[in-house]
Amino acid sequence: MKKLFAIASAIILSLSLLSACAENPANYIGVDSAKSIAFENAGVTSETSVKDLDVELDREIANAVYEVSFDFEGYEYEYDIDAVSGEIVRNHRELDSLPPANFDSVPDVTTAPKATTAPESPAEAPEEVTTAAAETVSEGTIIPASLIGADEAKRIALEHAGLSESEVWDLEAERDVERGVEVYDVSFETEEYDYDYDINAVTGEIVRADKERDRNNVPAQQAAPAATTAAPAAPAATTAADGYIGEEAAKKAAFDHAGLSEADVWELKCRLEREDGVMVYDISFETEGYDYDYEINASTGEIVKHEKERDSTNVSPSAADANGYIGYDRAKEIALEHAGLTADGVSRLEAELDSERTKVVYDVSFDANGYEYDYEIDASTGEILKSDKERD
Repeated sequence: MKKLFAIASAIILSLSLLSACAENPANYIGVDSAKSIAFENAGVTSETSVKDLDVELDREIANAVYEVSFDFEGYEYEYDIDAVSGEIVRNHRELDSLPPANFDSVPDVTTAPKATTAPESPAEAPEEVTTAAAETVSEGTIIPASLIGADEAKRIALEHAGLSESEVWDLEAERDVERGVEVYDVSFETEEYDYDYDINAVTGEIVRADKERDRNNVPAQQAAPAATTAAPAAPAATTAADGYIGEEAAKKAAFDHAGLSEADVWELKCRLEREDGVMVYDISFETEGYDYDYEINASTGEIVKHEKERDSTNVSPSAADANGYIGYDRAKEIALEHAGLTADGVSRLEAELDSERTKVVYDVSFDANGYEYDYEIDASTGEILKSDKERD
């Protein structure tokens, strides 16, 4: 019996060793090297100074990686280390526990009482709160006066990544609330990586940093300069160095197909993105009575998809004014004034003309301070028919 047990144990051990060899080829760098690479990047000098250390061999798409995670000096770190080359494919750092917010939430503008005390100096206009990035916040909005500003948040993120603004694209910074703390969510791309940061909006501390490989990243092309003569532009003027046709050529393809010019449309948007493995320019615009949507192959200029949809509520800005409507800009102003905000302090500010229960209205929406705002403004009188504020 003992002999049989010994033989069975030997077989199990042999199978385990064979499995380990299959999962850990000789060209893999090994667990210790993976840990060392992650520790060096995080500034860890001794393994005894980290907590909750975990290393696992995993496969990401076609490449095997070591997933290394640990806690160090109040942060959670996560790494994907290429099992063969030792390259850091992904690294993520996030504050382990955020301190409580040191400011109040933005009050509900529909119920918050108006201040009844007069300012100490009636002769002087109420002073606006100005941030480092020239962001202004109207009186009545409860928000820290010392916000670092979107530009400073971008600078901090770029400095941490070791990059300059000229080396990245799709650089964005939006104010958000994470676990009760107001942050700037900063994101950008390079040729091979996606970066995402949460920057404390008051202190400038990096609350979260994420870097992930994405070999599909391609910079959006700058519009080709307009020709100065009546002669048609040469192909090189609309063809990017990397083989993409550029935004101007893509928009022209859409306009030619629709039988329109840029002067005939409004709400024009153009974005380079990937669809089913192919890079395309996604182009949308509106005309009197219609919505248009196109996908243009970014390399060939071929129209991959086109849609034209009837929308009787589409009215051009000039026609809206001519019809006695207050106009898009004024509708936005009314909504922002009611919310106690300014255009500089919100994101995704949009206004659309729509029909609601026999009335023509402007649907105005925007995001600010962790909330989504939605308004219906009477297109003729400017009266606020509906206001909604919801936690994002």
